[in-house]
Amino acid sequence: MDRRSIRWGAVIAASTLAFLPVLPGVALAATVTATPSSVAPGGAIDVTAVCTEQATSATLSGTSFGGPSQISMFPEVGTPVPGTFAVDVTIPSTTLPGTYDLSVTCSDGDSGLGTITVTPSGT
Repeated sequence: MDRRSIRWGAVIAASTLAFLPVLPGVALAATVTATPSSVAPGGAIDVTAVCTEQATSATLSGTSFGGPSQISMFPEVGTPVPGTFAVDVTIPSTTLPGTYDLSVTCSDGDSGLGTITVTPSGT
């Protein structure tokens, strides 16, 4: 499967949340995915976040893997789900192997976590 197919699968799965009833005082969490989910230091990932329809922007925190503290995400072009944002990120070559959180905050106040696994170079 290519990156776009995987991303669309995440968008479609997350869009089903729009049809669930919302209880007062309960915030929906944003869905955060990375493609690929494993990468060597210096490699690139595509991070997608599905917020609510009211979100007009989203920000990824890259501090867990040694990136910038605030990475602006961009509206996903051509997606059938409003509130979907994406950004391509290069993992710093100095990032050690391990699992790292991808924390996203949406402009509507929702937030979500995804993960990536940084593998040793050459694997």
